[in-house]
Amino acid sequence: MKSLFYVLALVAGLAASYFSYNNSQKHTKLTEDTKEIEKKNVFLDGEIRDFDSKIKTNTADLASLEKELNLIGANVDEIDGELAIEERDFKQLEADLLKVSAEIEETNLIVKKTEDAFSAEGVQFDEAGKYIEDLESKKNGLSQTFSELEANIETAEEKLVANSSRMSDLEEKQVQRQQRLRSNGAEATVTAVNHDWGFVIVDLGKDFVVTSESELLVKRHSNLIGKLKLNSIETGRIVCDIDYDTIMPGVAVQVGDKIFHGKPATR
Repeated sequence: MKSLFYVLALVAGLAASYFSYNNSQKHTKLTEDTKEIEKKNVFLDGEIRDFDSKIKTNTADLASLEKELNLIGANVDEIDGELAIEERDFKQLEADLLKVSAEIEETNLIVKKTEDAFSAEGVQFDEAGKYIEDLESKKNGLSQTFSELEANIETAEEKLVANSSRMSDLEEKQVQRQQRLRSNGAEATVTAVNHDWGFVIVDLGKDFVVTSESELLVKRHSNLIGKLKLNSIETGRIVCDIDYDTIMPGVAVQVGDKIFHGKPATR
């Protein structure tokens, strides 16, 4: 019985030793695997950090690249604008060149016509300078003559104006003289009488002319009534005071009486 117990105890000890040894081997291997995994983790962490650094660097490079691309795009736009300006200037230059070419052709045509004109006058083109100087000299002489003629014309015009003014004055005086002469036989008519204030209004008619020196007489039919004194001259009529000292006794000036000149005009 004790022997069996010893055997079982031995078997149990051996089993325990085996399991202990086996577990020790597994633990050792597990420890080594864990260390290996930790090493790999450390390596992977380094790789990850390096990759993150590269990503950050690439991101910065990408942002810088985008900035450069934007700058390049702006430069391209500016260059396009400059090219458009250059193209416009080039077209303008072409237009100016065509214009200059046309002007050159026109100048050549003028030169040709000038040469032909000089040839027609028997003048060689290389002698044109002297020919033009001679023409300028003649022109200056003609200009001086023209200036003298203008001065003479101006003087004649001034005299003409003065004579015209004098003629106008003479004509006006002649008209006035004729009017005065016609007025000698003309008569005016009394159109209103105010004996309270002692004045009359006289319609001058067409030919009756009155001046401040006129002597006015009033008559009825062929009978002299008296004199009037000129008070004021208005358009087409006069206002006269009645000279009662000259009025015939028992007679009063009335509407319809005629007025005539006491002193006929001689000039």
